[in-house]
Amino acid sequence: MAETILVSSALTSRMIEAGRSLVVGLDKAGLAFEAAFWLSDEESAIWHLVLSTKAVKMDGSRALYGKVHKVLLNLRLEAVIWIGMISIVGDRTPIVKSLRDVLGAAASVDGARLDNAFVGGMRLPGCLVYRLSRRQKLQEVHPA
Repeated sequence: MAETILVSSALTSRMIEAGRSLVVGLDKAGLAFEAAFWLSDEESAIWHLVLSTKAVKMDGSRALYGKVHKVLLNLRLEAVIWIGMISIVGDRTPIVKSLRDVLGAAASVDGARLDNAFVGGMRLPGCLVYRLSRRQKLQEVHPA
């Protein structure tokens, strides 16, 4: 069955809640993503869910994409977030390091918005942060 996926330039409340649900689901599945945030691409204005982990070095991103996709399907979130919207990066990626320098010491950054901000010399057209370290907790997700 073919499905149409609408690519939106707006970060919707459905995307925000689905992203949070995915991060919580990944935690429950034992996948250790230290940082998770939505980031708008400067040129296309398309939003990507960025997941960062040290495990990229050892496991490789391809294996991690497979595990994330499995959780995404199990949580039935693929109508809102598809695997092509997700970027899995290492923990030393410049954007991750820059965000940690600015917000990483906070007890919680869940829901922090950085729109048209400059962080570490980089312009962020849009960013919504869930976490920048494993110590930072997410708000509980309660299905409606």
